[in-house]
Amino acid sequence: MKTPFSLRGLGIAARLLSLTAVLLLAVAPAFAQGMRMTPEERKARFDTEFEELKTTLALDDASAPKVKEILWSQQEKMMETMSAMQGGGNQMARAGMRQKMQELNEATREQLATVLSSDQLEKYDAFQAERRRGPGQGQGQRGRRTMPQ
Repeated sequence: MKTPFSLRGLGIAARLLSLTAVLLLAVAPAFAQGMRMTPEERKARFDTEFEELKTTLALDDASAPKVKEILWSQQEKMMETMSAMQGGGNQMARAGMRQKMQELNEATREQLATVLSSDQLEKYDAFQAERRRGPGQGQGQRGRRTMPQ
């Protein structure tokens, strides 16, 4: 009797499943770390990441503080929103949080558009897109998400 799949294929699938499980276990704590950080740690991480963004966008001394204030304000609003909606845990709460975060991101981009040149705004968009792709798909580090998305 011939089986529709080979045992060799099953072994590969089992290895892939095991690897996926290990990766999920390794990534989950890093993803949740943003919520467990103290306000001081979160601010220090934000400052470090802002310096990277400042270099990427070639911000001058006049625009850098404005951009930093816009991004930090958005960061605080995101943390407040997540804290307020965290208790729900159901799909409706998640959909509501996703909608709120999208609104915050759009408002932040509109504010940045008043400070940044169109070239800098394009670089900002590319910087954010790179960060969203995560490790292994680009140079972003998904575990370090404190800059606005």
